[in-house]
Amino acid sequence: MNILIVFTFGYSLKIWKNSNILERELSIYKDINEKFGTKFTFLTFGDSSDVELITEKENFSVIPIYDYLKKPKTKLLSFLQSFIVPFKLKNQFKDVSLIKQHQILGVWISIILKILLKKPLIVRTGYDMHAFAKQENKKKHIQLLYFLLNQIGLFFAEIFTVSNTNDLQNKKEKYLANSNIELRTNWIFKSRYNDFEERHEDAVVCVGRLEYQKNYFELFENFKDLDIEIHIYGVGSLEHEINEYIKKNNKNIKLMGTINNKNLNNELRKYRFFVTSSLFEGNPKSVMEAMAAGCVVFASNISNHQDLITHNKNGFLFELGSDNLNQLFKKHFRSPDYLSEISRNAYEIANEKFELNILSQIEYEDYLSVIKPA
Repeated sequence: MNILIVFTFGYSLKIWKNSNILERELSIYKDINEKFGTKFTFLTFGDSSDVELITEKENFSVIPIYDYLKKPKTKLLSFLQSFIVPFKLKNQFKDVSLIKQHQILGVWISIILKILLKKPLIVRTGYDMHAFAKQENKKKHIQLLYFLLNQIGLFFAEIFTVSNTNDLQNKKEKYLANSNIELRTNWIFKSRYNDFEERHEDAVVCVGRLEYQKNYFELFENFKDLDIEIHIYGVGSLEHEINEYIKKNNKNIKLMGTINNKNLNNELRKYRFFVTSSLFEGNPKSVMEAMAAGCVVFASNISNHQDLITHNKNGFLFELGSDNLNQLFKKHFRSPDYLSEISRNAYEIANEKFELNILSQIEYEDYLSVIKPA
């Protein structure tokens, strides 16, 4: 069995590597290969440097688009050129059994290949781009584009996966073709539990891009009267603005940059508390990873956090637009026995539900369910 993984439009293995997510993103395919012998071919928006990033030469192969076509100078030309890609490269995929689209952006390539190769298609969406575009007030034509991509993806795919119950409900209500939707959460690496008493108690950790969605300034205001350090792993467009806030308010907020996923998991295990004040999310891997590391999670009370956290059992949910986070943290900050129980619950639930080995088995079964016997 050879599965063709079509990358998100504009993405490459090199971009994954530079974003410190290469090892994590490939891990599910490595796990499936090791357990079932499945081979994978990756169609990327990269060049020959992508080939050098794959170490499993026998079972993984890479077809970088810009080894075969000249890379355009603008995004519009890249978009138009992408419609040529399936026709130009179809002979490279004669032995594939199934096409999997990694994210909805670029799904037109997978649909054309499905028609040309007469192979089944699975479309994976880690988050709903249409819903995010509405939340971020993107231009109407961008919102329409994402809506249409979801609709045609649903129409052509044998299986269309979403990562959270909110996306599942929205698509069943708003899209014409919806009988093929399946819930497939993100996954986490199994983590060793660190004793709660040995962790940082005077610092909280945050993980996420420095962007509007993550709502950091509300978080900062809630911690303004607390003698607690805030350590943030992530980069983004608000870095300068956050640094100015730190200078102005003389707060002990540390921007830690980015590190690869394995090292991040090791860092999370050093903290008692993880905090996220996101305005909206998909299926937030950072929260899942924090739970799997045994952190006590304080998360904004939005539907996608409710999927993961039961208030007062395996974490805490707080209301946005108020001082609820401040009050919750003050209430529980010095309750080590209670917090240790919350920590253990989070660790056990995350590792029981979201561990890589579980989700890779489900993914492999999805492959088998849509591939017709020879």
